[in-house]
Amino acid sequence: MKEKFKNYHKIPENEYSNIWDSAIFILDTNILLNLFRYPENARVDFLKVLKKIKSRIWVPFIAGLEFYENLEHVKNSQMRAYDKIYNLIDKTKSKELLLKDELISDLKKLKLEKRHYDISEEQLISDFKQLSNDYQEKISDIQTKYLFDEKSERKQKITKENLKLLDDLEKLLEKKVGDPFGDQDAINKINKEGKTRFENLIPPGFKDSSKERDSNKRNLTFNSLIYKREFCDLYIWNEIINKSNSLDTKTNNVVFITDDAKEDWWRIVNGKTVGPRIELIDELKTKSNGKIANFLMYNSWRFLEYATDKYKIKLKSETLPQIKKVQENRNFALKYRDGIYIAFKKYINKTNSHVEFVPSQAKHLIIFKDEVLDLIAFDVRTKHSINFNIDMVIKDVMKKFDSGILDKYYSYNLVIIEFDREEYEINRFIYPSYSEKLPSKINIVSNYADFDEVNKEYIIE
Repeated sequence: MKEKFKNYHKIPENEYSNIWDSAIFILDTNILLNLFRYPENARVDFLKVLKKIKSRIWVPFIAGLEFYENLEHVKNSQMRAYDKIYNLIDKTKSKELLLKDELISDLKKLKLEKRHYDISEEQLISDFKQLSNDYQEKISDIQTKYLFDEKSERKQKITKENLKLLDDLEKLLEKKVGDPFGDQDAINKINKEGKTRFENLIPPGFKDSSKERDSNKRNLTFNSLIYKREFCDLYIWNEIINKSNSLDTKTNNVVFITDDAKEDWWRIVNGKTVGPRIELIDELKTKSNGKIANFLMYNSWRFLEYATDKYKIKLKSETLPQIKKVQENRNFALKYRDGIYIAFKKYINKTNSHVEFVPSQAKHLIIFKDEVLDLIAFDVRTKHSINFNIDMVIKDVMKKFDSGILDKYYSYNLVIIEFDREEYEINRFIYPSYSEKLPSKINIVSNYADFDEVNKEYIIE
């Protein structure tokens, strides 16, 4: 019995070292992209480890294509963090000036010169003005420190670091990337298989089925061939199987390194990740005609943890915690996005509204006011911003109205979803006043997204 179901048995720890000695190490897209999210010391340490196994590294073609497609977005998202700091400080400065003016106005109303001999209204106001000026000066110094214009030393430093990292990575992976798919028929065959696999929850990739509805990010193209984004994991899996069949007899183990934490790759029992899905192990061994003895999977920090122990590589003390933190943040953001997406679908159904997932037919502009969603891609009909400005949004909508773009719609709903209860309670009384100034076919709707701790899901009220 044990022999028939040996894939369910955990590999003894004392065998891992030998497996690594005769394994090919395959890198997923997110491993490459996350290097650009790490602090400089962590990325240097990670590259140090990759160089140790340089001769046995391999990257699927689709992983390489996804890497270059998303690289600029990842780099820019790191830059935008500094812009947000600058904007938040600017907002604080404005609030402080308003408070100062309000305080001075209230002090003048007291008419202290007429009512109190020991308090000089003029001196008190002068002191408050000086205090405000000092505050504005000091906070401007902080703002300048994080200023991120083209001439900023900080921006130049990060740009230089990113260029060096890309150069080092490209040299490391020279001649270690899979070949493009031969023709469109080969891709379409996988697409057809993918639909059946997704319907039956056969890994990998069935958790990516929602990507089909995101028409802004649906396809990747290369050499005039079209790759559907929702099947990218399945493309990579097919490449892994084909690569396994082409290995020499000395390489009979496969190690896949990925920061994808979804259950369409990992076997998760009682919330604990215990290894790759059994279906994946079975399929790889079967389709390689038994050539592959073991299939292991690691996330970035687990891989680094084992590699540094095996190869006696010394890392900086902060490297592993930093890499683990980046992975946790990304996983949280993606899980958060999925939760909001489900809540959004329920909201649409509840209101008997209809949203076509094609830009030209969309009847809603959904704005999610939240910081986390600003870090990740979302549906094409949504916009998300922590620096939301209703006047700017309405100005943009009116441009569409005046240009005739909205003539095809019976109505156009501007749905603003708040994640802050206090802001929601204030704004839900403010937004209707804006609606009154708009053409009758344009409606502003305000909703609040609350997290249900019991069912662990978002509910849009």
